[in-house]
Amino acid sequence: MTDELLVRIDGGRSDATARIVAAVLTLPCAAAVFLDDPGPLRVTLGLAGLAVGVGWLASSRRALAATTPPDVLRLTGDALVLESGGTSRTVPYADVVDLDLCDQAADLVLVLRDGGRVGLAPGFDGLDAPALADRLRPRLPHGISR
Repeated sequence: MTDELLVRIDGGRSDATARIVAAVLTLPCAAAVFLDDPGPLRVTLGLAGLAVGVGWLASSRRALAATTPPDVLRLTGDALVLESGGTSRTVPYADVVDLDLCDQAADLVLVLRDGGRVGLAPGFDGLDAPALADRLRPRLPHGISR
């Protein structure tokens, strides 16, 4: 039996709309400040506001145009397969000797027999690191406990 867990990395798409709204509000205000009085402070503030507004528009356009495939974690009968960014890594369950919950990064780290470590970020099917560890534990042959 294979479980397929997905996590979508939105690359900033979720806040692209907020940046567009902010730019639409900022650009005319910055132009008004810039054109109102030719004093050095107003010119500086106006140019800064115009630069920020144009930057927000450019970053929102890049975020909306980005197509990031989802990361996939497949839990097969004898291994887990992690696909991320077009690359794939297979980790046999027999090679996993411990599960480490990394508190600083909120990641689940698989400690491998050869001393290697594989980090799994939370978010696969909405699972946090402890819940992901609970999904993996029954599949591991070594009976890793909490």
